[in-house]
Amino acid sequence: MKKLLVIVCYLAIISQLYAYDFSAVCSTGQTLYFNFNSGYTTVSITFPGNYMPSPSFFYVQDPSDGLWHSSTADPYIQYTPAHSAGYYRISYVYERPVGAVLVPTQVTYGGTIYQVTGITPYAFSGCNDAVLYIPQSLAGYYPSNAVSDATVYLLDSDSLYYDNGLFFIDSLQTHLCSCDDTITVLSVPNTVSSITDYAFVGRLNIRSVSIPSSVHSIANNAFLNCDSIQYLYYNTPLATNVFRGKQIQSLVLGDSIKYLTSTFSDCVQLSSVTLPDSLLSIGDSVFSGCTSIDSIIISNSLINIENNVFQGCTSLSYINLPNTLKHIGSQAFQGCTSLTSISIPSSVDTLNIGTFQSCTSLNNIGWSSSLKIIETNAFYGCTSLTFIVLPDSITYIGYSAFGGCTLVDSLYIGTNVSKIERDAFSGMDSINYFCFNAKSCSL
Repeated sequence: MKKLLVIVCYLAIISQLYAYDFSAVCSTGQTLYFNFNSGYTTVSITFPGNYMPSPSFFYVQDPSDGLWHSSTADPYIQYTPAHSAGYYRISYVYERPVGAVLVPTQVTYGGTIYQVTGITPYAFSGCNDAVLYIPQSLAGYYPSNAVSDATVYLLDSDSLYYDNGLFFIDSLQTHLCSCDDTITVLSVPNTVSSITDYAFVGRLNIRSVSIPSSVHSIANNAFLNCDSIQYLYYNTPLATNVFRGKQIQSLVLGDSIKYLTSTFSDCVQLSSVTLPDSLLSIGDSVFSGCTSIDSIIISNSLINIENNVFQGCTSLSYINLPNTLKHIGSQAFQGCTSLTSISIPSSVDTLNIGTFQSCTSLNNIGWSSSLKIIETNAFYGCTSLTFIVLPDSITYIGYSAFGGCTLVDSLYIGTNVSKIERDAFSGMDSINYFCFNAKSCSL
């Protein structure tokens, strides 16, 4: 019983801490909780429930029935039986502030305006997805544990700058940090150079986003949980992964982009992609796993397609490769199971490892007259190929380059092949015609 009394007393003490007197919505849209200070003329921001410091396991036994229960009825805390009887894991179930939070210097309650003079311990506990913009007048008026779970930005003034539904850190509108929750079309002004962390977290009303060339920095979590974005206009050379895996359906890339290194991989609903005439290079894995893209039109300026660019684009049935193209990276089209035909331009002299591996519908290849090297697994598992006529320019065929092409019945090898690696044509059990014209070849 002694153990029970100690625990009950401890919980009774902390249950009196940090209960709030009223709540209000701040200018950035989040609900904050307030306690009156002594004299009831000023207030402090507080945690809404009974804060339970770590470790978060507490238990109380009811003497009447011997069962273990939570010790307090707190709507902001959820008690869940843990791994053994008598332990309760505590989690905070109130709607914690997320995104950009402008900590107010005053708040209105019951028709009276109160000055905010401080932040109590643990007030923003668990607010890991929040950026707190703290006014200059509140700097130093809170303990470190009040804001330790959030990202903190100390303002030079007492407010953010607001214009046309957008919040900025500075008057020049160069640092964009949030927007109204009602915004559906987010058109970033061309004054903006950076978009801060958690700027638009959870903004489910945003359907369309436009990023201008002036933007040089987008924080990793700027668009966290923005799962309703369908249209994206992107016109900055900035390399970023912030749109990876989003529900984007249409992507338009602007003419400011020459080297595309931002990743839009795993955007499984992306079906329309417009590439600019200015584009010279597409970087690693940019569109990998975009399973709804069915066609890509590339302008006559592209020079490089790097590794894994279209890997796993299972709906891609058509792509044109321009004569300006000089490099196709490893696994660039691996697993493009709907691709039926490809024409390799004369500007390409090497097909790298696994370039068209497992393109199971590929049945027509237009060979480059300048192609010299076919690397390991370049066409491995292309099970719809029925004939292969390699040009005389080919000098090297790598390991398993055509392995697993089980339907090939005709194979022609040109005159200048000097090296064919092991298993280059393994699994071709249907061959009826084979012509080997190499003058000097090492097998």
